[in-house]
Amino acid sequence: RLGIRAATALPLRHESRVVGVLEVGSGAARRAGAHVLAQLDELAGDVAHGLVRLARDAEFAASHERLQCALDQLRAVETNARAGSF
Repeated sequence: RLGIRAATALPLRHESRVVGVLEVGSGAARRAGAHVLAQLDELAGDVAHGLVRLARDAEFAASHERLQCALDQLRAVETNARAGSF
C-alpha cells in the first residue's frame, strides 16, 4: 500500500540503552550497501542524541518551573512573616 519494497530498523542508543528505533523504507527492492548502512547508523546516533537532549531540556524546564513555584511560596511566607501574619 505504501510502496515500500525494502526497509531497515536501527536502534537509537544512548549510553547502554535503546531509547527508540529509526525505521527507514525505500521504494526500491534492493539491499543497502555497507556505506549506506553506516550513514544510517550515524544518523540514528544523531537522532538518539537529539531525543535525549530534548528530554533533558524538558526535564530542566519542569524543574525550573517547580523551583520557581517554591521560590514564590517562600517569598509569600517571608512577606507574611514580616507583616506579622502567619
